[in-house]
Amino acid sequence: MGPGLEPEPKGLSGTSVSGYRFFPSVHVNGRRLRWGADARVQAGPVSLWGELLETREQRKGQGPTLLDLPEVRANGWSATATWLLTGERKTRTIRPGRSLFGGPGAVELAARYEELRFDDVENEGFESAGSRAANVRPAGYRAFTGGLSWWPGIFLRLMGDVVVERYDDALRAPQPGNEGNHVTLLGRVQVHLP
Repeated sequence: MGPGLEPEPKGLSGTSVSGYRFFPSVHVNGRRLRWGADARVQAGPVSLWGELLETREQRKGQGPTLLDLPEVRANGWSATATWLLTGERKTRTIRPGRSLFGGPGAVELAARYEELRFDDVENEGFESAGSRAANVRPAGYRAFTGGLSWWPGIFLRLMGDVVVERYDDALRAPQPGNEGNHVTLLGRVQVHLP
């Protein structure tokens, strides 16, 4: 699930597309169960991709006087669509039909929507954001990413993305208390070596 779930010695943490950590890991001990499913469809210049993921981590002996705490659960999903506007077939390596000096190169539009949420499985008692909380304060986020990629030639790709994120808990947002959208602009240059 891309940047969403990152394993750490203490447990999973939630990191947004823009790199902001909205759910710090909690202390875990025991079994980690992870399952997921994904599907991809490609037809000519168009690609559609969907993904589901759920993880549960046990917290044996992590409470006061070594009591077992409820499992922590993370679940999420994403859907992505891409379209090569210049008509090339969608393959692992995009080869522009006409390079920069003989045409526009290859141009691709992309859109992605994703959701990711963390909570414990019981939700009893006072919610807390502490690493040994019996009732973990829920945290989640939703993000929409729109992107444009340009291959002026076979060895170079220029990418730009606009990411709009919204956090379930305004206190855990990049600007605490801001319940609105958080916008990030991303750019990347990729060089392909033959």
